[in-house]
Amino acid sequence: MKTDTAIKQTPETIYLKDYKAPDFDALSLHLTFDIQGDDIKVTNVSRYDNVGKAKTLKLHRGKYPELESISLNGHALGEDAYTLSNKFLEINCAGQDQFELEIVSTVTPKNNTDLEGIYLSDDMICSQCEAEGFRNITFWQDRPDVMSVFTVRIEADKSQYPVLLSNGNETESGDLGNGRHFVTWHDPHKKPGHLFAIVAGDLEHIEAHHKTPSGRDVTIRIFGSAQDITQVDYAMQAVIDSMVWDEKAYGREYDLDIFNVVCAHSFNSGAMENKSLNIFNSQLVLAHPETATDEDFLRVQRVIAHEYFHNWSGNRVGLRDWFQLSLKEGFTVLRENQFGRDHNNLVTERIDEVKLLRDMQFPEDAGPMAHAVRPDNYIEIRNFYTLTVYEKGSEVIEMMASLLGEDTYRKATDIYFDKNDGAAATVEDFVAAMEDASGQDIKNQFMLWYTQAGTPQVKATSHYDAAAETFTLTFEQTIPDTPGQTNKKPMVIPIRTALLNNNGGHIDLGGEDEALLVVTEKTQKFVFKDIREEPTPSMLRGFSAPIVLEHDLSDAQLRFLMVHDTDGFNRWEAGQRLMTKAILDHYKGSRSDFDTNLLQALNDLALELKDNDKASLARMLSLPETGTLFQAIGSDIDPTRLNESCKALETAIGERSLNLLKDIHAMPTAKGDFETTPEAMAARSLKNVCLGLIHAAAPADGIALAKAQYDGANLMTERVGALKVLTSQTCPEKDDALNDFMTRFADYELVINKWFSLQATANSETIIEDVKALMQHPLFNIKNPNRVRSVIAALCIRNVPAFHHPSGEGYKILADTVITLNTLNAQLASRLLSPFRQWTIFDEARREKMKAELERILATENLSPDVYEVVSKTLKA
Repeated sequence: MKTDTAIKQTPETIYLKDYKAPDFDALSLHLTFDIQGDDIKVTNVSRYDNVGKAKTLKLHRGKYPELESISLNGHALGEDAYTLSNKFLEINCAGQDQFELEIVSTVTPKNNTDLEGIYLSDDMICSQCEAEGFRNITFWQDRPDVMSVFTVRIEADKSQYPVLLSNGNETESGDLGNGRHFVTWHDPHKKPGHLFAIVAGDLEHIEAHHKTPSGRDVTIRIFGSAQDITQVDYAMQAVIDSMVWDEKAYGREYDLDIFNVVCAHSFNSGAMENKSLNIFNSQLVLAHPETATDEDFLRVQRVIAHEYFHNWSGNRVGLRDWFQLSLKEGFTVLRENQFGRDHNNLVTERIDEVKLLRDMQFPEDAGPMAHAVRPDNYIEIRNFYTLTVYEKGSEVIEMMASLLGEDTYRKATDIYFDKNDGAAATVEDFVAAMEDASGQDIKNQFMLWYTQAGTPQVKATSHYDAAAETFTLTFEQTIPDTPGQTNKKPMVIPIRTALLNNNGGHIDLGGEDEALLVVTEKTQKFVFKDIREEPTPSMLRGFSAPIVLEHDLSDAQLRFLMVHDTDGFNRWEAGQRLMTKAILDHYKGSRSDFDTNLLQALNDLALELKDNDKASLARMLSLPETGTLFQAIGSDIDPTRLNESCKALETAIGERSLNLLKDIHAMPTAKGDFETTPEAMAARSLKNVCLGLIHAAAPADGIALAKAQYDGANLMTERVGALKVLTSQTCPEKDDALNDFMTRFADYELVINKWFSLQATANSETIIEDVKALMQHPLFNIKNPNRVRSVIAALCIRNVPAFHHPSGEGYKILADTVITLNTLNAQLASRLLSPFRQWTIFDEARREKMKAELERILATENLSPDVYEVVSKTLKA
């Protein structure tokens, strides 16, 4: 055996332009997992077709497999027939056209702290293989375009591991003697290694059935611990709803006899769409009204749907390479969004989608890690599971759908699925299906959305000519420079627009209430004729493109849109713009009070909507996200002063409408049993929003109401809403409630995560000391991603004033955590770094402190490629 242990000091950069098809097709793969004590013996028997007539088969080697033996066509290979390095196993295959290879290796799940490959989640053996975890299980061409038919046999002690799961249909099972048993699984659909999954544990399950339109009876099972199973009924319904919706909306049926879902309490991400065996972070599958908030219920529903929809957009149709990641993730996010809007409040679902995009993805576009929806290079692919790829990728496809129209878009997706079934596809394949269905040219200018990074900035100006009875809208677009990209070309930007008359009614636009204005030039005019009064334009309705829109509407016109616009998103948007302006005026010191017209308009909206649209009202009374405010300020930001301005506006809103807010808070939120209907969730959401505003205006009243709400609560939504108020105070009520919460839910790991998170996100003067104490708590575990996120991510991402504490202690906490996790779980470490990415937009003192912490991380020995890529690019900003 030849060995090569040299390690490059600077990680390798991978480029899209260097893509080369594999020399070897993997015709089939038979895996046997023999679980013996702490170790698993993995026998990999695979057949290959040497299509490239290559002399060497190059298989990826991960961190954990220990090689035992290799046989080629039944003959054991000597050590001179292969080379083993840190990254590859290279086997001499000269003269071999088709051949069979057997590789035996050993893995030890308990040693896998990266949680990528096979590892332990509590006492359960489970796996996570996307993006490059399959190489941590066995030696394989671990790339998305190497797809094969898998057969998997699992052998284990029956008492310790009574449940043995893998992909596909169960084909055989039985006893082996000595208390051991086996199960064999076969997946007839070709898949790459990243879609492989294995689970072994002492698990319980619930079961349901679904009949597809073609008559297939699908058995659905959700597995978890005895406690987990009491909380999965909602997830089961979400699976069934997802199957039904995909059959109707996209004509896609499930294609196997069984669909399994497993809860894992240790999981790096949200969930994984492994073919027929979805493994979920437990927080995204468990939902019970006593232990989960309404927000949790909605996330469970959406993520269940997302992973199920991958069965076609990502599984049956795969990826040629990782640069095409948005082809499955962006497309599936769109399908998830469409599903969510159909099952919940359409307007508020869209608002929440846009809030996420603006607060998290827009800053990504403006930061050092800015990249196109389809990046052209990366060092570590796990760093590109980003909101740009997911959320912006979704918006790009939604723009295509709006340009094509509903029926043509559906025809196009049918073409895409049918033409690429079983293949490893590219973005060009998807766009070609859109062109085939519509006859439109999409591959040229529209493809810039996939290749140009950055958020387009669009400035809109309006002019009304009373004599000519014309109204003109002029749009000017620019795309900011981003790392490696300058002098960008104009994009295709669809802007849904309506014109409202003085009574709030729609002005007819060719027989329609609105028009789709498609901007394709740097500067472009649209002239509306026969306009007999000066209108108020409602632009970018439904957020029809992921852009920043600047316009010349006055405050009075924005208040008019808040009241009269028939587009619910734009009503909310008008209010957000007015709030943003009010906060920035206060922040900059141009005025110490707030516009009474804004406060009155919000009061009037509360009176109008409190009985018939609580969902919209809850959003309308909530302040803009911090990321949006950062973008509006631009540079030299003082987060402490900004937080004070936000609190001042909350106080002003609360004081102007205090009695009304108390009346709304006192309104009943349910007519009977617990419901997850949009109306019931909206009532609970509005109650909590009002409680926060009451507390801002009258702290003593807020504490009393929060204490009463907590004591009388029988739902987690009510408890968390009360605790958010109490944790911001130093008072006996806070201590009593937190102690009761811990005692009441001590056996529920996910609820204890909330206990940590509520304290880490508190707007408290002692927050830094509090977080340091939480990190020393006996229940804090640096190796559990959910627990880390509940404290560190909660502090650094969701508690902006605390993270940016003038002392720099928030920055030090994050850097210390990243350095610790670098050798334990590099993927988690790199994802925690996102709050540092905007370090250049803050005031000088904070910039210097953040830069020092980034440099400290970069100087760490044995820095992982994951962390190195993010930190090195961030420091170049």
